[in-house]
Amino acid sequence: LIGLVGSEMCIRDRYGTYSVEGNIMTLINGEDKQYYKVGENTLTALNQDKQAITGELADHYILHKK
Repeated sequence: LIGLVGSEMCIRDRYGTYSVEGNIMTLINGEDKQYYKVGENTLTALNQDKQAITGELADHYILHKK
């Protein structure tokens, strides 16, 4: 599970499965699903409708490869 706690990104160990269709990766843990768009050296968190998150904090939902 990847998320924000305050202004810090946290990654917690969880077990589950994933699937990839085109450039959309779905992380599955029980009934919980998280969607990410796979880009060149990036993962962008998507909402439950598989759409990019918009608004002031949209940039915080993009993970960059280091």
